[in-house]
Amino acid sequence: EMPRPAEFTYEAPEGWQPGVMSMMRKAAFNVVDGAEKAEVTVMPFPATGMMADPIAQAQRWAGQVGLTMSADEVKAASKPTAISGIEGESFELLAPEGEGKPMGILAAMVKQGDQVWFFKMTGDRQLVEGQREAFHKFIESIKFAGDGK
Repeated sequence: EMPRPAEFTYEAPEGWQPGVMSMMRKAAFNVVDGAEKAEVTVMPFPATGMMADPIAQAQRWAGQVGLTMSADEVKAASKPTAISGIEGESFELLAPEGEGKPMGILAAMVKQGDQVWFFKMTGDRQLVEGQREAFHKFIESIKFAGDGK
């Protein structure tokens, strides 16, 4: 059963399965291809401090996949993206090929009212890269409830 949050509607790409929900998560999905796995989460946070700073967030995520990036490098990697008609930012953070299984993160964020929303796919780099188009289609399908203000 796919999550149906009150705050927004979406279309889940083919092959995405319902994921592990929690208090924080408004939607969650699992994507599995053979031994490769990825998880998608949608979480809102109050738009204050660190959480409201997309560059700081993306820097932290870069660290999660084993990349060391300066604020400037992260800024250069960010791409403008519209979510439900609101200007936001997206990031693609892919670990270098090397030991073990490299990780990847696709993320998009947008400020809506007094909250900042994070849409994030984390998992094995190869699968994450292969899901790029699906993830962006998912982002494009997001429609916030109400008037979007």
